[in-house]
Amino acid sequence: MFLRPSMNWVFLFRCYMVRRPLIVGALAIQPEVIPLNSQEGESAKQIHPKSIVFLAFAIFFALLIFFLKTIFSLALMAIGLGFIWQQAAKRLSAN
Repeated sequence: MFLRPSMNWVFLFRCYMVRRPLIVGALAIQPEVIPLNSQEGESAKQIHPKSIVFLAFAIFFALLIFFLKTIFSLALMAIGLGFIWQQAAKRLSAN
């Protein structure tokens, strides 16, 4: 897992008990400082690293290219097979 080295087991247990995300993003208020019975961190804005956004765009772009290549390849094969079938049908009907 991608955890910070400063995280200890008590913090991990607290995150599990409160159901806070560990990997998705960082909170604006550090949860290690807030006691469990406090409501201060509930309205904290989550900050996501920009690398996650760039990674999502890169994966989307790669999948888009993959699907477009697949669709064009299948379409060209279908056109080619249709042409071959048409030529074969002409030759068979001529004989």
